[in-house]
Amino acid sequence: MSAVLKGMGIVWSEGGITFTAGIVSATNLSLPQSANFSRTSEKTDIKGNGGTVLGQVFHGFKKVLSLTVIPYHATTVAGAIVSRDAHVLKPGTTITVADASGTLMDDSYNLLSSKEGRTVDGVCTVDLEMETSDESVALTSAVT
Repeated sequence: MSAVLKGMGIVWSEGGITFTAGIVSATNLSLPQSANFSRTSEKTDIKGNGGTVLGQVFHGFKKVLSLTVIPYHATTVAGAIVSRDAHVLKPGTTITVADASGTLMDDSYNLLSSKEGRTVDGVCTVDLEMETSDESVALTSAVT
């Protein structure tokens, strides 16, 4: 989509989010439709004798990313079906994400869930939910 930006600088649209893993090949293509990124942590309250919160400890920092994509194939519906099947991955798959609009979400993530969605009058979409450490700790390497 072409756009003309006037007035002030903003990040417009989904940008250029790309990802790799068991998904991407010459035939398993997708059009990212939306992305939701957050940074989260666990929190422990430190309480005094009367139960008053005197401090807080934040730990277990994570990056959480949700992507919605439309799987497609350049020439055939049968190829699009194969692409769709390839996008509905098993949890635990490592997905490496790169964002052309910045580096905040660039990382390797563990897939938590993948969900296919279809409607009577719309295109098939795949929702991918993933997370990784936000503490410079590699959580995506398999241990043998």
